[in-house]
Amino acid sequence: MQAFFLLFSPRLERRPNPITLKLVSSHEQYFPKQERVQEAMAHQIQWLWLRDMICPFDFVRTQNLVVQSVDPAQQLLPRLNHLQTFEFASLLSDQPKMIETFIDLILHLPQTVHTFIFSGNLCISYYDFCRLLLALGQCRQLRKLTLPSPKLTGREPSAQVLRSFGVLSPHVAHRPKLTFLQLVTHHDRGSPSPITSSSGSRDCEWQWLEDKLCPFALHYCQELVVGGAKAAQRILPIVQNHLTHLEFCSYLDTQKSWTAYEERQQAPIVMPRLMFIKFVTYTYMSTWALDIIKVPMIKTIVGQWTARIPPFYLQDMFRKLDERAAKLNPAEIYPPHLEVIQLFAPVSESVKPNTTWFRSVFPIALGEEVRILVDYI
Repeated sequence: MQAFFLLFSPRLERRPNPITLKLVSSHEQYFPKQERVQEAMAHQIQWLWLRDMICPFDFVRTQNLVVQSVDPAQQLLPRLNHLQTFEFASLLSDQPKMIETFIDLILHLPQTVHTFIFSGNLCISYYDFCRLLLALGQCRQLRKLTLPSPKLTGREPSAQVLRSFGVLSPHVAHRPKLTFLQLVTHHDRGSPSPITSSSGSRDCEWQWLEDKLCPFALHYCQELVVGGAKAAQRILPIVQNHLTHLEFCSYLDTQKSWTAYEERQQAPIVMPRLMFIKFVTYTYMSTWALDIIKVPMIKTIVGQWTARIPPFYLQDMFRKLDERAAKLNPAEIYPPHLEVIQLFAPVSESVKPNTTWFRSVFPIALGEEVRILVDYI
């Protein structure tokens, strides 16, 4: 294979300057496969063409980089002085060598990086997860972060998880001020699965979000994509004042998923700037969160389910959504800015709902002239 790279030498004097470099297929970007140390070492030779002396491209102006393995990133980072977005599309395993290499890679990211995306699952311990958080906390210009909760083959005892968070105390000074935070994988954002949704199902697993431990300043977060109730109840009080966009992506959510749910109903979280809420689930679209928040500026509510169930079979769910949406204004009147309730349903051969059906399940919203839309995906 090395012989073929001789075709690139000597390099061109005037080379193209790509702004975006994506070294992974679109499919594997959203369905990452696990990178193993042996495989990465065995295939290092395939990235020789990235060496500056023979590469037909000049990456000095590259701003966006998507990779699936550590090796190409290690070769490129010393030249990427203007890098803004770094995405790692893989499944990080608990192999010590791979973890150490990956953390070292993060520590060498240029300070120009403002977006970090880990699109797959983190199959690592919470101790290593905390080390990863600390490394990302060194990216002072970081503003957008996608980082799912660790997904372990065997659950760590709660006491061990809590001891792991001791690495984070005290938090770093001059923390990155995040404006976007996604706590689920790319795949779970659009189609939550029962396996990955079980990650982060204990309250102790989200203690790192507390201000006294978190390596990031979350108070100015404007967009939040969260999985289960345990993460939501921990972070919503922190981000309530500046949040404008909120997504719940959970395979299954019940009232029991929330700690002290009745007490939260009595003292709901007021989110004065929130304008968009989206619920993504498998079958029954859970809207329990609407009972514990107040959002006077809400404009759009979106519901999406992935099971092939026609809207006709979910009438009770929609009626509850209609009732809860009517109570979102802390002034005890219908939210004056609510314009649209959008539903995304899987492709179905059944007849699409007509106006009569809409009026039967969304009588309050339609009475307030809110548009009810259904799209099939």
